[in-house]
Amino acid sequence: MEKYIFFGESTVGTTGTSLMPPVSAFLGCTPNSADTIQLTFDSQMGDELGVDKVVITHTGTSTKEMMRLLTPHLFPSNNNKVDYEVIYDGEKGIAARGLEGVIASIAITLDT
Repeated sequence: MEKYIFFGESTVGTTGTSLMPPVSAFLGCTPNSADTIQLTFDSQMGDELGVDKVVITHTGTSTKEMMRLLTPHLFPSNNNKVDYEVIYDGEKGIAARGLEGVIASIAITLDT
């Protein structure tokens, strides 16, 4: 069963900017600064060369620790029967287990 992960900006209700890729679309994670990391996914718009990006601003943790906290959500065990997971929903203030209070905001750039 394919697992999907959801990211929603705090303004998703007005801008509609959210992303729910399958975890198999995950390409990598890059530190942008001391308090931001960028997750890159294959484009969900069907462009073979395009990518979708999620920049996460984190607080109270190092970049290395933030990546460690995200790992179980990006690489779920085979025992996980959940087919989707909310990593961060800024509009509702919901974060995945272990990420509560760590994610300050996200910015999504979709390949269009």
